[in-house]
Amino acid sequence: IGFTGNGSYYFAIQQRMQNVYTADFNPESGRVAAPAKKIIREFEGYNEAPAYSPDGKYIAYISCRSPMIKPFGAGVRGGNVLCIKSLETGKVKEINPSLHQMGYPSWSPDGSSIAIVHWSANDRIELCCIEVHTGRVSVISKPDKDHSHFGGHMWSPSGKTFYFGLRAADSWNIIARDIESGKEVTIYKSGDFNTFTISPDGRWFALICPSNEDAKMKIVSTTGKDSRILHSFEEGVRLGRVPSTAWTTDGNYILFGMSEAQKVEGTSTTDMLDSDIVELCRMPVSGGEPEKLGLKMNNGFVNMSMHPDGRKITFSSQDKSVSEIWVMENFLSDKETR
Repeated sequence: IGFTGNGSYYFAIQQRMQNVYTADFNPESGRVAAPAKKIIREFEGYNEAPAYSPDGKYIAYISCRSPMIKPFGAGVRGGNVLCIKSLETGKVKEINPSLHQMGYPSWSPDGSSIAIVHWSANDRIELCCIEVHTGRVSVISKPDKDHSHFGGHMWSPSGKTFYFGLRAADSWNIIARDIESGKEVTIYKSGDFNTFTISPDGRWFALICPSNEDAKMKIVSTTGKDSRILHSFEEGVRLGRVPSTAWTTDGNYILFGMSEAQKVEGTSTTDMLDSDIVELCRMPVSGGEPEKLGLKMNNGFVNMSMHPDGRKITFSSQDKSVSEIWVMENFLSDKETR
């Protein structure tokens, strides 16, 4: 904004704030307690992408710390610190692996490791594994220049297979890697989906196909032999601002966010306004219509994770942008101010 006579400098910052939330979930009725509760208060506004540990005792999430900053409209993704919070004691363990930017933590079934996305300094995407107790980092997958990771990375419930998305020029693929042999096979290939998650029994993937004209939800077997469309949505429906899904622990439903475009008054039905309000819904795997669960967030549900007891769900969501005025005192030396 400008200097003052005493050498201080005032400036404005507009930021998009990410926070981690949890909500109580009733597995029988599917209803979710609203509003959701903010559960990470340390470095509030700079935390995202939570994931429950397999035993339900911890939450892993990504935190954005100095010198990183997320001004409004900037393309800064993820953060630079992996945090693991004990739900029993409230203590937070921080792992700073000196990676450029990272996001989307996913636990191994034994709870010993967490897989994350790493955006390198040259904007290449890698998948890395971080050991929980030591903080040691190893690269899981580093695609060549003609491929890029997308949409999901997770172990099978047995821990014997690791699945990840790999995008080529003409297709989007789900890859299965045998942990023991390192052999990789393509499970599914298509061009119409951008995220997937695995069912609790390890038999199915839930796929989001987010086209605004013809959005769909599919399930595909982890063998790649079977697939079917669970639901085709009406035009104007958007499956979350950042598509994300989570399975209920019984495997009977898939949770997802849905927003419906709003008609502009006095115009035709094809002139629609996108809504920033995203409502949590569930889709029965047996087929049928999606059910709205009563929980709405301004910018959707990112990295949704269901607690192993099936009665809590955690996610991150982007709050409304915040404008702040900052001051740098003694910005100029006494000599310069004179």
